[in-house]
Amino acid sequence: MRDSENMKTRDAGARPKKTVGIVETARLNNTINKLTLELEDLQFELGVAYYEDNKNKAAGPYIELVKKINLLALEIKARNAKVLALKGLISCPTCETVISKNDEFCSKCATAVPDALRVKAVAPCRNCGGDVKSDEPVCGHCGVKMAQPT
Repeated sequence: MRDSENMKTRDAGARPKKTVGIVETARLNNTINKLTLELEDLQFELGVAYYEDNKNKAAGPYIELVKKINLLALEIKARNAKVLALKGLISCPTCETVISKNDEFCSKCATAVPDALRVKAVAPCRNCGGDVKSDEPVCGHCGVKMAQPT
């Protein structure tokens, strides 16, 4: 009986070592993953800082990447403007706060919204019923001259 008790004791002692090794490996892998994510965040932050410092420069070691980023940023801005327009909104030209197309001033920075960005009053055409802005002399849908306000 003593031999079987000794074997049980040895097996019981071996299991915790194996378990400790698995737990330690998992803990180390978790720490490695956290450190890797932190490293990637710092690399991203560095890339953003480099881009911000170099986006208006005409030369540099990564100028082609900077140009591609600039083009993508412009494309995103244009598409965002279209989405806002579909919702009857615009982006303030100064602080980029989203405001109504009818607003004369930005609600955040008080910048006067240029007339070109604001929606003009719209009335139906007397001929075709299409929408005609108040400052348009001719209906863009059917070509009929609009009555001028007196």
